[in-house]
Amino acid sequence: TRRSSDLSPNGGFPDAEVLNGRTLRSVEAVGKHLGYVFGRDLILHIHLGMYGDFWEGRMPLPPEKGALRLRIYTKADWIELRGGTDTTIFSAEKWQALLARLGPDPLQDGSDPVNALTVIEKRNTPIGLLLMDQSVIAGIGNIFRAELLYRARISPFRAGKQIGRAPVKAIWRDARTLMRA
Repeated sequence: TRRSSDLSPNGGFPDAEVLNGRTLRSVEAVGKHLGYVFGRDLILHIHLGMYGDFWEGRMPLPPEKGALRLRIYTKADWIELRGGTDTTIFSAEKWQALLARLGPDPLQDGSDPVNALTVIEKRNTPIGLLLMDQSVIAGIGNIFRAELLYRARISPFRAGKQIGRAPVKAIWRDARTLMRA
């Protein structure tokens, strides 16, 4: 890895050097949060936000350009992160605290929507806001919210508790399909 350019729109990533020479053990994706696990208390948290994007390629490394925040590379391959809302080193405790605040993720196999369905059916909050509330369902953003509600023929302004469990279950199933596509 390498320290990012100070030209990043969201500031530099001053802790990048801590990752130099470390082996990436796993990558976890939950909702809009990515955890690059280099060790128990060395988890690179990435939230792409609206403008974050990954680029990848085969060696050699391309010249640095744009809002480069992070490079991870091996002898054969590389990935670069540009933009992004958050790039921070987390401990295992901090990572688990983040995950505990998130609702179920439609993209995770075995993710159970029961708690999300229960929250939605009790709230006066508009369904459009509930679908984007990451503590209710993790990972749905504005574009998926709009498409899911359009496909379900449900107004985003309708209160969650006015929808009914069956239509919300259908939205969950559609989210699993649509977000995977």
